Amino acid sequence: MPQDPLKVDQIQIEPGSNQTLLIQRDATTGSIRLVDAVVTGGLNLVQLAGLRTIGGILVVGKSGAGAQYTTIQAALNAIPTTSSSTTPYLVLIGPGIYTETVTINRDGVILYGLGGVTITTAAGAFDTVTVVAGSGTIPLDVVLNNLTITNVNDNRACIRFTGGAASTVGSGAWGLQVVGCQVRPLAAGGNRTVWATAVNKVRIEDCRFVSNLLDLFLVEEVSDLQVLQVPGLGALSWRWDDAQVAKPSAAPVRYVLRDCPNVAESTALAPAALFNLITAGAARVEHCSLPAVQVDGSRTVAFHNCTMGNLVLN
Repeated sequence: MPQDPLKVDQIQIEPGSNQTLLIQRDATTGSIRLVDAVVTGGLNLVQLAGLRTIGGILVVGKSGAGAQYTTIQAALNAIPTTSSSTTPYLVLIGPGIYTETVTINRDGVILYGLGGVTITTAAGAFDTVTVVAGSGTIPLDVVLNNLTITNVNDNRACIRFTGGAASTVGSGAWGLQVVGCQVRPLAAGGNRTVWATAVNKVRIEDCRFVSNLLDLFLVEEVSDLQVLQVPGLGALSWRWDDAQVAKPSAAPVRYVLRDCPNVAESTALAPAALFNLITAGAARVEHCSLPAVQVDGSRTVAFHNCTMGNLVLN
């Protein structure tokens, strides 16, 4: 025989345990609310389901945060080989310091930091975040957003984009993007802030670089490079040389540096800005302050509304 429903405002579990173990009804939303000695403020059932029920979203948090993954690499490893810019995967990273070496070889990946997210790497011959083809997949489109990325290893990179001869890495609709990030090289002997080799499209926008006089933004044969609204760049060395074997699939189009104050002084690694375009490509620099510039190669480099110190033309 059907029973009448039991109507109560809340149920207390094990009332004799002297613990607060409640199942309540949230008066505002009508959702079931759970309260215990750990989550004393309560947590709604809809929050427990939360983002885990949405396809294409993976959540990373520090141990004990209740996230799906406790490391960024574990979440990246869970992304299927079918991911792409049309079926992307968003990796949401909770606040904290993540000491790990991160490798992205899937396509259509977005890493997004929620709050103060720092990715660093342990001592050794490691770059911090590397985007490279691997495991039978090619990262055509990758976005790093709202992250602090550091590196403590001499001559290694905070961000490393790696391709090769005829590589299609970064050739998708988005390409390889770094947006709203802080890049902080910390090696005593000098770092690469960004190191890009034989990839297609790279866009660095609305970021902040905290560089010292031994750091270098190194670009080797990139088809389309744009660096926009990035103060504090270290020394720059940007090259396209048609004689190099390792060139990406697309021919060079442009190298753009715009709205970037306080490019570093000349260093032992390179002049503050070295543009070396041989046989192909062109560079354009707008609204930047550069203490020193060196132009090599055989192509055009145009400067508009810039403040410059010494200019060397080879």
